[in-house]
Amino acid sequence: MFAFLCAILTGCGRKPASSPTESLRAAASNFWIAALTAERSGDHLHLTVTVSVRNRILAPLTLTPPAAQLWIGKDKPAAPFIAPGLEPSVIAPGAESDAVTHWWLPASDLSGSMELEIFGVRQAVKSAGAFDIESLPEGRTVGLLIPQWRAP
Repeated sequence: MFAFLCAILTGCGRKPASSPTESLRAAASNFWIAALTAERSGDHLHLTVTVSVRNRILAPLTLTPPAAQLWIGKDKPAAPFIAPGLEPSVIAPGAESDAVTHWWLPASDLSGSMELEIFGVRQAVKSAGAFDIESLPEGRTVGLLIPQWRAP
């Protein structure tokens, strides 16, 4: 009976991960970026990244740093956007769901590449190259193409 339960909990006979971090990385390898929207506020951008996530761990997955991080270039973390009513998305254990992450970006951070990382796995959000924040209307949400960042 124990072997049967172990097989179910670890994926039908697969060897269980050797550490909690390894389990989380395996879980995050099942995400993809579904959409990007941006809203300009002066010289800053509120970027919303919609992801589809399959949580394969036995704990809830909360999409905030350090579990989820937007990186400017290779090593600069972006600041999360925090506002009333924008609580972090939580994916239940074993569930697959769409979720959103919110980031606050100054215009100076919009010239390079960006990647979203969930537990050590990164996917491109923006390719290298400048993005003119002035090309967006003030205070209006606009969809962006991934990873070129131009309006569809």
